Amino acid sequence: MTAKQIWDRLYTHIQNPYGVAGVMGNFEAESALRPNNLQDSYQGSLGHTDESYTAAVDNGSYGNFVYDCAGYGFYQATFWSIKQHLLNYARAHGKSVGDGEMQVDAFIDLIKKEYAGVWSTLKSAASVRQASDAVLLKFERPADQSEGVQAYRARLGQKWYDQYANSIPSASSTTPATEAKPKEEKAEVLVEVKLPIVKSGSTGQAAKAVQTLLIGKGYYCGGSRASGHEEADGIFGEKSDEAVKSFQGKMGLEADGVVGAETWTALLTT
Repeated sequence: MTAKQIWDRLYTHIQNPYGVAGVMGNFEAESALRPNNLQDSYQGSLGHTDESYTAAVDNGSYGNFVYDCAGYGFYQATFWSIKQHLLNYARAHGKSVGDGEMQVDAFIDLIKKEYAGVWSTLKSAASVRQASDAVLLKFERPADQSEGVQAYRARLGQKWYDQYANSIPSASSTTPATEAKPKEEKAEVLVEVKLPIVKSGSTGQAAKAVQTLLIGKGYYCGGSRASGHEEADGIFGEKSDEAVKSFQGKMGLEADGVVGAETWTALLTT
């Protein structure tokens, strides 16, 4: 999918070139405008390339897409609920999870439903910077939200604004997937998501997600290294407990080995 096609499809929804440019700058910063982009730091631990990961998710041979915490796609979906939305949207429309047009439509669907304040800003923004900051600070929320990062993403967006703001969208890029009737915009609501507590003896997807995050940060969790890199196994044993305590100590948290709200936050944002 070309940059112009991404612009045109976003414009069909947003109808404001400043809003479109703000999204485009963030997409470029997150994924270099590659819809099948798997976060580089997870390719080794997961044993996948962009292409093999996408294919494995599509054909069902990889079943931990939602909980592996690996950034993916145009907007580098990382948090489990955002990845679940992307996967559900792809399946509902019969598309590959790496399909660019589907991802643009999924992004808009998510912003409209869960980030009403961001959607309102994209529609009404009077500058690229205003739209870019709304996406960066209220949706993407990376660990580094400094002025330098804000300015950089706005510059990327301005580049696309200067290139395409006066262009006419092409028909081939402006037919979004069927959407429900638009709902009345409402104030942005912050929804608290309670993540499960993970500790020694825990098993399953949540335990595997914690292990994957720790492995990505260089900690050893006791998994097999037969493939050349450690595999998260979802069994939270002694080594996983030690890895959590070490990480907690480094972050200035109570080193009790229990992954609760504070430790989850540190794992996901550092």
